[in-house]
Amino acid sequence: MIFSVRHYFIKSRDNSKNAFYSQYAPYYATRFVPNDKYRSDFLDVTDVAAFFQDKIHPISSVDITPGVRVEQFQMNYTPFTTETFPESSQLYPKGNQAILPTDSRSLSAVEPSVNISWRPIHHLALFAGYSEAYQTPAFGGGGGPFQAIPASSLSLEKGQNYQAGFKVHVAHDGYLHHFLFSANWYFTRFSNQYLPITLTNGDVINADGTSDYEGVNIYAVDNPLYWLHTFANLSFQKAYFSNYTVKGKSYDGLPVANVPDATFNIGAYTKSFVDGILLEPRIWVQYTGPQSLYDSITKSPSATAKLPSYTLLNLALHSKIPMHMAYFRNVGVDVDLLNVLGNRYNSYEYISSGGTYGPNTKGDLIGLPGAPRTFYVSLTANF
Repeated sequence: MIFSVRHYFIKSRDNSKNAFYSQYAPYYATRFVPNDKYRSDFLDVTDVAAFFQDKIHPISSVDITPGVRVEQFQMNYTPFTTETFPESSQLYPKGNQAILPTDSRSLSAVEPSVNISWRPIHHLALFAGYSEAYQTPAFGGGGGPFQAIPASSLSLEKGQNYQAGFKVHVAHDGYLHHFLFSANWYFTRFSNQYLPITLTNGDVINADGTSDYEGVNIYAVDNPLYWLHTFANLSFQKAYFSNYTVKGKSYDGLPVANVPDATFNIGAYTKSFVDGILLEPRIWVQYTGPQSLYDSITKSPSATAKLPSYTLLNLALHSKIPMHMAYFRNVGVDVDLLNVLGNRYNSYEYISSGGTYGPNTKGDLIGLPGAPRTFYVSLTANF
């Protein structure tokens, strides 16, 4: 039996500063004196937690690791919009999205976890686990918690994770050298989420709900030759809202936007010495599967529209050069070439309602282009 205790203390400050304005007549406004919606408020969060964990061995091939984390969140809200935008507070008072006074909220949570591992034979391990975690709702956007939602109605968002799988490890057998293969199923539920819907005019519809993520992860690594290391990982995932209703409209069953259906990575690298310099060339391919889009017209994720998949080829050469100097041990020179083939793709898209770029764009796809062919060189030194 191995018992351990850990703790941490985290203090953070968020500022919700944002402003909408028109620089044209008759307003001639600026981002310093916005004429529409504006806000700039602070949320200070102190997170104190203690984690207790034990490791139990009922028999030599079984490990049971129960744990519990006790967490305390102290949130303090300070409105600061009138100080940030004094002119707007006088000229356009209706635009101030921080409508609530100074407030605070203290919330606590108990987060249990347990993991079980069983090794029925030498090369095989089976495992399963469950864990819970809590977090404070996101602060900012169009009012939101504390600014438009009173502290008394806030509660922590909850995450529950289930997983089960197996691992295979082969030290040496034919072409397998330090071979590791693993596959696991997982199910994650985020409940009591703060799920705002932002309108094109900056207004926000505040709502909460539950989203579920279910999938399979697979990965493998091996050294088929003593100088060659290979790796690959594959993930399939389904993400959807199991509970999400806003103003009588149900979003239950709709996909969560911007979550790939699948991802796949495969690559290899090797290490060799050339004239005393350690060289490590790498090659890897990254595949990102289709992603559901957000539809700004219906104010919900689209049930059918998807961002197309894309694949990137990447190369790299990392080196370590020994330095025979009093204050330098070695110098590293790394060269990375990403998206070698120069593929053109969008990393993000949504269906426009026409409110941002004009009514003629209603129904158009607005996209964020992915990075083109990119070349990096970096230099490091060890003293």
